Amino acid sequence: MKYISAKKWASYLNISVYEFNEYLEELGYLIRASRTPNAIKPSWNLTNEGMRHVKFPLFLAGQYFKWDFKAFFDVFQLKGEKTGEYIHCGSCGAYLNRQDHFDSAKGVWKCVRCGCEERKSDCHYNGNKI
Repeated sequence: MKYISAKKWASYLNISVYEFNEYLEELGYLIRASRTPNAIKPSWNLTNEGMRHVKFPLFLAGQYFKWDFKAFFDVFQLKGEKTGEYIHCGSCGAYLNRQDHFDSAKGVWKCVRCGCEERKSDCHYNGNKI
């Protein structure tokens, strides 16, 4: 399984690491350790659910947690629900997350529009391969 830093996942979604962590908090993967509303750099603690999706569950100062693809997709889907952005099929452009069978935990999806099998590495977000 591939683990990528929150900073890199956030760049795929065109959001800041802070916004990525806020989505993870909403999903129950993180808890904000410093509750100061205007904190410049809030710190985060992992929840039990969050520990299932990180490679190194211990936070080292100045470093980001490395998250698995499922955590990224959960953030992606939550962001998509709020902003209307979705991953689309590389062949026909159909939005995969709107299809009933779509499950972010799977490594391969079959597009119901064109029948093309999409792998995680073949998916596109905002015109960029992820």
